[in-house]
Amino acid sequence: MDDSLAGAAAAREAAPRSDGWSRAETVFVWTCLAVLCSASVAYCVGYGSRVPFLDEFAYVERATGEAPLTPGWLWSQGNEHRFPLPRLLFTGAYAATGCDARSMTLANVVWLGGLSALLLRVVRRLRGRTRWTDAAIPFALLHPGHCGALLWGMTFTYVFATVLGAGLLLAMTRTGARPSAAAVWLVGLLLLAMVLSGANGLVFAPATFLWLGYVGVVRWRTGGPAGRSAARAAVAVVVLVSAVGGLYFVGYQPLTYTATDAAGGGLGVAVKASLAFLASAFGPAGRALWPYAGVAAGAVLAGTTVAVAVRFLRDRSGRGPALAGALCYLLGFATLAAAVGWGRRGYGVEGVLDNHYYSTMAAPLLFGTYFAWQVAGRGRLARGAQVALFALATAALAGNAPWAVEFGRWERARKAALEADVRAGLPVSQVSARHHQAVAFFHEDTCSAMEVMRRHRIGVFGQLRDDPPFRRESIPVSPTRVHEGRWEGGTFHAAGRDSYLVFALPRREFVRGVEVRIRHRNDAGMSPYLQFFWRDSSREEFAPARRYTHFVLPTHPDPAVMPVWVYATADEIKIQPDTRACEFTVESVTVITAEGDPSP
Repeated sequence: MDDSLAGAAAAREAAPRSDGWSRAETVFVWTCLAVLCSASVAYCVGYGSRVPFLDEFAYVERATGEAPLTPGWLWSQGNEHRFPLPRLLFTGAYAATGCDARSMTLANVVWLGGLSALLLRVVRRLRGRTRWTDAAIPFALLHPGHCGALLWGMTFTYVFATVLGAGLLLAMTRTGARPSAAAVWLVGLLLLAMVLSGANGLVFAPATFLWLGYVGVVRWRTGGPAGRSAARAAVAVVVLVSAVGGLYFVGYQPLTYTATDAAGGGLGVAVKASLAFLASAFGPAGRALWPYAGVAAGAVLAGTTVAVAVRFLRDRSGRGPALAGALCYLLGFATLAAAVGWGRRGYGVEGVLDNHYYSTMAAPLLFGTYFAWQVAGRGRLARGAQVALFALATAALAGNAPWAVEFGRWERARKAALEADVRAGLPVSQVSARHHQAVAFFHEDTCSAMEVMRRHRIGVFGQLRDDPPFRRESIPVSPTRVHEGRWEGGTFHAAGRDSYLVFALPRREFVRGVEVRIRHRNDAGMSPYLQFFWRDSSREEFAPARRYTHFVLPTHPDPAVMPVWVYATADEIKIQPDTRACEFTVESVTVITAEGDPSP
């Protein structure tokens, strides 16, 4: 918006209010932001732990110098994402803080609080004053439903992309009636940073290209050196981001565990999953109020998008770039919701709502639409929409507080249990066996990272005990049971989701672990979702309580070695190699025990 237009709008908005009331509104809004930031910091410190969690263990070796920080690792795929920029920042923060996991949760507070302050200042400039409903912005970004971002540092990747997206919104809506080449390049650099911050940033590219195309055409038609320079900049940005986005898919490997091919995962399920993602903007309260929260979320996004589109099509004031920027941002966010719904449709509504870290990714539903109404709206309709968004954000603030406390206590308890086991002298493999589902996904990665932290005396891991000398016994690679498949020459030709092999161990005994050397191949070229079970056949059936899963094993001719730490009495193991048809070769199975193990 041009400064003259902003000044006229500010004059209309500010005139009816007294200076005293305006000051009171300003104090209220900024006090809300200060209180929420302080509460978030207290939550991070009070319930957080310096113990890394899940994917964070992958950063330990790089941060300590045990493994090189290479471009290949920065660009390597993590789940569906490539996020070299957050990885670089994350590794630097870990290196600077001695791998203290709280460093990134506190960074999340800084990013979300800083974004809230920036948006409040821009809204004030657009309107000419602060309104009490502007508190919806910090409520949306810092309500207790974001507690996952305050206790799990890896959510920095989602927080960072959300903040960059908000920066993109500001850049597209504050370029004036005739965006300069510098303004276009700013939009391009923000979009490029989003693409380098994960798939959730990449999906904003098509909608941003629409804005760049619109600006390019408008500026080319205006003529003159400045107009043509801006148009050429728009073309260059599209080419550059498209090239980087294309590289994203070179060597890209879809992952089975996302369950995108799950039975019944059609378009209807994807739409429901998208609405569930949008509802997660309200935090766990969105789950409690499902499906009403999903309907409300969809209505908020659709209604705001339509209103901005109508305003853009009817505009005759020269505010086209700003209105187009708000519209394209909303379209980009809608694309993100659709992508999450399609990619996670196999999880169903409950699975999407259970992912507490989605709340930060979905936060634009509230703060983005609020800002869009400020850019495009006029009169009672815009003010009414902002009052409604304030009410929704306030409900999220109040409704999530009890859940956040409960979640914080649970998270603190399981990290404390890990630290207690390390102090009690449990060996590294047993710590991995007891806590891999709560702390890190894969035994080999967990053990390696804990060994690094022990060598560098990071936190309680300086007290970690060595594994004792192990006894290793190879068993015949001959299954005692084959289900839904064919065993031939050491290879299992699995028919699908329920195919499995059962191997008998030499005897019923206390087993520390089992190591398998395997090869895997499926026609889709996707990593398998492998499940490994163990049991004492005299007492129990195979059950999820005695299961280990691995979903990033390679699917190519080279063998992979998978250690599974058991620490239980067992005489049978069961391997379910994939959720789809595959060829699964078992080259060796080794049982791991030690002197002094308890008798069965």
